[in-house]
Amino acid sequence: MGLNFGEDTRENLGRLGELMLYVASKCHDDRAFGATKLNKILWMADFRAFEELGEPLTGVRYRKRQHGPVAAAAEAVKQRLSADNAAQVLVSEYYGREQHRLVPLREHQGGVFSQEQLEVVDDVIESLKDFTGTEASNVSHESIAWRVPPMRAPIPYEAVFLSMPTDDEVAVARQYAKEQGWL
Repeated sequence: MGLNFGEDTRENLGRLGELMLYVASKCHDDRAFGATKLNKILWMADFRAFEELGEPLTGVRYRKRQHGPVAAAAEAVKQRLSADNAAQVLVSEYYGREQHRLVPLREHQGGVFSQEQLEVVDDVIESLKDFTGTEASNVSHESIAWRVPPMRAPIPYEAVFLSMPTDDEVAVARQYAKEQGWL
């Protein structure tokens, strides 16, 4: 495929739109499926595909936001899908909160993603099927990829290869920092 990843190119944004339609169609029976859950599924699937398959699904830029990683162009792509009559956003109340649910008006374009890529997406959807948007957001906060950058900063795809340090590793690093006069 040869995506320019970490960039919001026209091709990448088109792939994000198709991925949104695919995810929304797969989650049509999920009452907890709203904007937050959509954003977490997109991020997790994109980054997991990069980790497991060597390339992301979309290649778009993701940024650290308060409720977890979000594709920087997510809102613009949803607006484009709506303007093109490919999807609509339905606003309703879900447990006392406003829920913005993407509803596809057409199927995603076949051939954009391989079967192997769609299996990654399906696995992520399955792993979050019983989660609310808040719970899915909390899962994203456990990732070092979300924890390290400052708010609104880009999250590089390569961050999937980072791991959380153990308590022992943190203690060793603190001792070293103290010895070096950094603390």
